[in-house]
Amino acid sequence: MSQLGRLLTEDLGPPVKSLFIYDCNPVATAPDQNSVLRGLAREDLFTVVHEQVMTDTARYADILLPAVTFLEQHEIKRSYGSYIIGGVQPVIKPCGEARPNEWVFAQLGRAMGFTDEPFGWDTATSMRRVAGALSLGGQPCDPDLVLNGGLQGYAFPGGRVGEPGPVQFVDVWPLTPDGKVHLSPSVLGPAPFRYHPVRSEAYPLALVSASNNKMISSTLGEFNYPELWLTLNPADASERGITDGQEVRVFNQLGEVRCRVRISDTMRDGVCGLPKGAWRASSRNQQTATALCPQDVNEVAGGACYNDARVQVERV
Repeated sequence: MSQLGRLLTEDLGPPVKSLFIYDCNPVATAPDQNSVLRGLAREDLFTVVHEQVMTDTARYADILLPAVTFLEQHEIKRSYGSYIIGGVQPVIKPCGEARPNEWVFAQLGRAMGFTDEPFGWDTATSMRRVAGALSLGGQPCDPDLVLNGGLQGYAFPGGRVGEPGPVQFVDVWPLTPDGKVHLSPSVLGPAPFRYHPVRSEAYPLALVSASNNKMISSTLGEFNYPELWLTLNPADASERGITDGQEVRVFNQLGEVRCRVRISDTMRDGVCGLPKGAWRASSRNQQTATALCPQDVNEVAGGACYNDARVQVERV
């Protein structure tokens, strides 16, 4: 996902000829937005998008399939840390022809001739099989509780009466063989946290695309950012002759974003900010922060390096 643009535009031998997109909006979220757009625009790429609304990505679909919302589907939610599992039940029937992921995948699998057991499951069977396979820190999940919309928590050993919850290294310990935190385990390689400075004379500003009180992802991005703004430190703005409210171009070798600027000392010098999750319509040239983010990935987990983007800012 973090290198989708590269996968769709470079000669991989054999090339990617079909793409099924669900539960995501890569045009707004994947690094190197222009590369992603070039890939999705290929005449020889067959793209299916399973979506609830007309996202920036859905506009590139050859076939657009309607997906259910959280109000229309059975679901199992698992917390970070695996200490709580909850069941979700629909409050309305699916609207129109909207269908959940597992139904679509099962139908496609059978149509393509696959005989693997999961392609024969209905939603109820899928949910029960998933619930039965889950655990909370090694403790089994209760499928009946979860599938009926209940919430199951982890039974922490040694919990104390009157305490609001477990205390690390008192009631709960790392699930490592020795119960200790391994800051640099061998599986991560010889130097997992080595820092590689990213500097560029042509693009001296670090671009941060952080979440805020409006957005933590691209969901509802069509409403929450009617206009995209860049936040810039007063010293960096003065150096470039930029005043508050002016239109600017934020650019590097990958692309440029045109928007207005807010000058604020809440942003440190040498850093500028464009919010995370914006859709293309929010900027003045249909580009957002991901157009400036490289497709590099980190050495340990292969995650995207969004905040390694380096840019220059000019007034328009």
